[in-house]
Order: sequence, then C-alpha cells, then structure tokens
Amino acid sequence: LGVVWAAFPNANDPQYPPAWPRCRSLLPHVQRLQTLYQPGWQAAGRLAWLLAQLATYLISGPAQYPQAEQLQRQAWQRYQTALGEEHPDTLTSMSNLATTLRQMGDLPGARDMQQAVLTTCRRVLGEEDPDTLRSMNNLAETLRQMGDLPGARAMHEAALATHRRVLGEEHQNTLSSMNNLALTLWQMGDLPGAQAMLEVVLTTRRRVLGEEHPGTLTSMNNLAVTCYHSGRLQDAQTLMQQAYQGRCRVLGPEHPHTLVSQQWLAKIIAAQA
Repeated sequence: LGVVWAAFPNANDPQYPPAWPRCRSLLPHVQRLQTLYQPGWQAAGRLAWLLAQLATYLISGPAQYPQAEQLQRQAWQRYQTALGEEHPDTLTSMSNLATTLRQMGDLPGARDMQQAVLTTCRRVLGEEDPDTLRSMNNLAETLRQMGDLPGARAMHEAALATHRRVLGEEHQNTLSSMNNLALTLWQMGDLPGAQAMLEVVLTTRRRVLGEEHPGTLTSMNNLAVTCYHSGRLQDAQTLMQQAYQGRCRVLGPEHPHTLVSQQWLAKIIAAQA
C-alpha cells in the first residue's frame, strides 16, 4: 500500500489529463489491494482515499461510470468502518457517490443520498462549511434535473450568496455555484440572466484557470448553448468551436463531453444554413 500511495498523483490531480496515465497504471494495483485488506484494517482510510481518487479518474478520463460507482461504494464502506458515519471524509465519499448516481440517471437515489449528506453536514459542520455548501449545490443540481426548478433556484441562490461571502468571487466553488444557478435560470426561461452570469464565469475561469482547463471548456460550452437559444448563432458557433477543439485536445475525441460539444456544434451550424 505504501508504494502505491507514494506513486499516486496529488489530490485533485485525477480530474485532469496529465495524471490520467499514472492513474490508469495504478488502477489494477489498488484493485488488488482491495482483495488483501478488509474494511476494518487500520489503514482502511488510506485505501479508501485511493479508491475515491481512482473513481474520480474513471469519471473525468474514460467516463466509466459503473466502474467508478463500484469503487465509490467500496470507498464509502471503508470510510464508514474506519472513521464513522459522520466524519467529513465519509460524508464527502457519500456525496461523490450520489453525484455519480445522478450522472447515471438515478435521480431519486441521488436526491435521497444528497439530502442525508446535507442534513448531517449542517448539523456536524455548520451552515457555512465548504462541504455543506457543496452538498447544497449538489442537491440543487439534482432537483433541477428532476424538474423542481423553484426549489433548485432557491437552494442555488442561498449557496452562491454564502460562497461569495465565505470564499470570494473567484474561488472555484463560487464559480461552479454561479454556473449551476445560471443553468437553472436558463431552464426557467431567464436567458438574459443566465447569459450574463455565464459570461462572468467564463471570463473569470479563463483568467484564473486558463483557456484549456476542463472547467473553462465547460463554461464555453454552456455559454454557447445559451447564445444559441438567444438567437446569437455566430457567437454560439465561435464559442462551441473553441469548446469542441479544446475538449478534443484535453479529453480526447471520444469523451462524452467532447461528443456533446460536437453535436451542439453541428446543430448550431445547421441552424445557420
């Protein structure tokens, strides 16, 4: 375990392409460790962390959601055994699993798990803790996808106000919260409000993260879609072309996010024919 631990990329790195080759090479070794150590083993928390990080890689890189869900469930079990039900690491693991369930289409399962995480975070960590705010954002996103737009908007607005006060305007959690609120406004028919908010997010991410960061590319994609629905087809095409080309380079031509941008680009071009 110590050898794999020392060779693993830093926290958050598995979200980004430079770390993916190493994550891919370490995946079978961590899976082998799973068979050697029981959940009650004294270093179970360290193995749980590795499982969670590899799940992040599987989602961000090859987009293998079922395999990621399996690793997240294993990590959550080990965190519960090693640290208890209400430890922040256990709650983060549960939250990550719920997000994966949402991405796989199990919206009721995701909602129930996220509500449980948020209730515990509020009681244990407080209303302004970053994990509590992240839980609010995650639950709001699930509510949005389930069609509860007023509920999603109220929760997104509360989370964004606290993010701004606690973390500042340019923190990545603040920008993610703003992006998600914009998507809710868009679904509610407030295209100008959504567009203005997405423009702020994209400008800030370009400056803070760079042109080809996955978060920046997501902002380009989202703003392009909003421009399309607003009738700004040339702006939409320019942004979506940048998003598609960037995702091809960063994520690969067959990644689901790249394919989404490709489909939208074709739709935008066709609308101008």
